[in-house]
Amino acid sequence: MTSPQGYVKDLANAKTTSFLPGDVSSATDVGWVDMKNYNGFRADVLLHTLAGTGITAFLIIANEQSDGGGTDVIIKTHAAPTTANAAGDRLVMECSADEIRQEGVQNNPPTARYVSVKVTANNSGDLTAVTYRQYGPKVATLALDGDQISA
Repeated sequence: MTSPQGYVKDLANAKTTSFLPGDVSSATDVGWVDMKNYNGFRADVLLHTLAGTGITAFLIIANEQSDGGGTDVIIKTHAAPTTANAAGDRLVMECSADEIRQEGVQNNPPTARYVSVKVTANNSGDLTAVTYRQYGPKVATLALDGDQISA
């Protein structure tokens, strides 16, 4: 008989990474993650402090270099980012690994597999929290996800 305390299905099938990018008043690549072993990517942008008019742009981009030093390829652009204009507003987008590969092949570089969010806000005081969720790993692994503690 299996114990319910040993249930970790979600932790073995998705990886969550959070970022606090600071000033995003100019277009900012939030953080790069490798999609090589995942089938999908979801990004949440939370506007947690409002000083101006909020978020003005939210894109999912890909690159062939792990630090974003190569050529960026736009995978998706949020249709209405300016609707996030109050503290607590959240925008969500997702894409598949197939979309990343397709856009890379069509627009160069064909080897784009590293993904980031590019976010822009109206004012340097418009602060965001960004969360990535990489899901559908090619091989489920115990504890892909876990606590994320700042030093």
